[in-house]
Amino acid sequence: IDDLPVFVFTSADAQFRGFEAVADAEVARIGGVDLHADAAIDYVRASAAGSDLPRIPPLSGLFGLEARAALGEARIEVEYAARQNRVAAFERATDAYAMINAHVSLRPFGEDRPTVRIAIDNLNDVEARQHTSFLKDLAPLPGRKFKISVDGMF
Repeated sequence: IDDLPVFVFTSADAQFRGFEAVADAEVARIGGVDLHADAAIDYVRASAAGSDLPRIPPLSGLFGLEARAALGEARIEVEYAARQNRVAAFERATDAYAMINAHVSLRPFGEDRPTVRIAIDNLNDVEARQHTSFLKDLAPLPGRKFKISVDGMF
């Protein structure tokens, strides 16, 4: 209508299959620093009447390594999404991506005092598009992003 696509969403008997898995482990303790590793993976496959459903996310995962101490934490992680090529009619496939995120949180005055946090998201500045987004063809996720924040309780 008016040169814009119009879609009708209806319900149907759909079949969803998938899994989620999460793991977190303390890898080592060196002096007053605890080293932790964690991973989270999820996958879903969805269809109705033998056809793929729209905007179903691909296999994705978050894999991190974190050092924790009284003075603060440092973390590096990889956020991964596989290519999604099981698409519905009028939907385009989405490429895979792997973004590297990192942050450092410092508590120079003690645990219950203000925390200074420096974070870098998408450190490797990859072009990433979320398959579930209505705007994925127009707007990718943000590129490299720096954030500095101070948190405190009062």
